[in-house]
Order: sequence, then C-alpha cells, then structure tokens
Amino acid sequence: MSTSTDSYGRLVGIEHNELPAAIVFSVIYAPLLAIYLFLSFRSPTFVWRSLAIFCLFRMTGFILRAVISGSDSASANIGLIIAQEVIYSIGFIGLLYSAYTLVLDRDVLTNGFNISTRGLLGSFVNLIRRTRTLIRLALTAAIVCSIISGVEEGNNPDDTSALNLRRASLYIFLVVACLLLIVTLVLAYDEMATNTRYGPKHGIFVLHLIALLCIVREAFLCATVSTSAQHNKAVYFYPLVATTELIAALLFLVPGIVPSRQELLGAGVRNENGRMNYGGKSRW
Repeated sequence: MSTSTDSYGRLVGIEHNELPAAIVFSVIYAPLLAIYLFLSFRSPTFVWRSLAIFCLFRMTGFILRAVISGSDSASANIGLIIAQEVIYSIGFIGLLYSAYTLVLDRDVLTNGFNISTRGLLGSFVNLIRRTRTLIRLALTAAIVCSIISGVEEGNNPDDTSALNLRRASLYIFLVVACLLLIVTLVLAYDEMATNTRYGPKHGIFVLHLIALLCIVREAFLCATVSTSAQHNKAVYFYPLVATTELIAALLFLVPGIVPSRQELLGAGVRNENGRMNYGGKSRW
C-alpha cells in the first residue's frame, strides 16, 4: 500500500468524524478496567486478570485512536498509528483467553477430569480441552506475528511481509475463536448428557454468545485484512469489532458465570503457578 506520511492515518481509515466514538469507548473501558481489577484481587483467577489486561489495552488503544482521529499531526505520525494498531491487535488475547479459560474451567467443574473419547474427533476435542498450553502457544505466536508486523510496517509501509504476518496473526485468532465455540458446544452436550450444570440456568448460552461474538470480530478482520481503510472505517469497525468485543467483555459480569478461585482449586483446575491442584493438594 503506497502512502504519504502527511495523511497516513486517513489513508488507513481513521477519520475525523469518529472522534466522539473513540472517546466514548475509551471512557467506557475505564470503569470496566476498575471492575475487573477489583475482581482479580478479590478472586484471583486467569479470567479476571486477563479481562483486566484486555480493558487496559482497549482503553489505551481507543485513547490513541481518538488522538489520531482528532489531530492531523498525529495522523501523520506513522509510529503512533502502528503503535495503536499493534496495541489494539494484541489486546484481543485478553478477551479470547479469558473466554477459553472460562469454558475449560467450567468443563472441569462439570466433568471433573474424566476424559471420554468419541472417536478421532472426540480425542481431538479432549486434547484442546485438557491441554491449555497449546492455546497459550498459539496466542503467543499470534502476538509475536502482530508485533513483528507492526515493526516491519513502520519501517516500510509497502512491505508485503508485514501484511502476511498480520494475516497470520488474525487467522490464528480466528482458529482459536472457532475452537472456543467447539469446546463450548461440547460442554453444552456434556451438561445435557450428565444433567450437570454449573452456574445460572442459561449460562451455557452466554458462553456461546461470547464465542460467536469473538468469531464475528475475527471473521470481519480476516476478510478485510488486505484493506486497512475498510476494516478501520468507522461504519464497519465500531459495530463489527469494537461493539462485539465490548458486549463479550460485559457478558462475563453475568452473575455466576465465572467460578470462584475456591471452586477451581477444589475441583483441581490448574493454578497460576502452573501446578495442578487435586482437592486442595498441589502437584506438578
């Protein structure tokens, strides 16, 4: 994409008319950040901590977007625009990993550590349900691709390798979001089969909605990855990216959706130190 530095922000789709929206979203995420920080201290689990990180990145990203939108000099600063794009991109890991962790934690509370095999597909599903390290590695790879893409684009906006890395990052996020939906569907099946349910009656539908919102966000970005001006255009970006993420983040506040730390440790869910706890006893 050939660009000129005096209009780079406008060429990638960040316009003056979206300033109010960027300000509103940055303001919305401020109290959300405070709420999730409070919850992460009251009940320190990966879900709340990851959501706090997500809100911090989103608030920062929208503040930068507001600055770029409202200032022509900021719009001409390629480094600032690349920083905003990278911060916004890697911040999504907080929301996606929170959702994935929540589903897997609820899976353990529902099924314990009983692993069933339903053929090849069942074995694959059980693998992604029980091996959280694979998801962490995939998301880490997506972050690395996004950061390197930003650096390469900052050095040379016309470099096609930056686009390829950004595309790889988005596709990884999309695959993980699809896997999230799969494990959520399996959890719903297990809850019906065993007549065992954790949390509110309609909690599983909330989890499905979070997964679908993540997929909508990623599907749109993957479809428009080659045209930054399109996916950054306010008329598309705010309803299909910004709003879907915000709704998904708010859904975690549904009472009873997120298990407490005591429930997780009692059920044997892996703790923050990487150890597996069985009935309160910690083992590697």
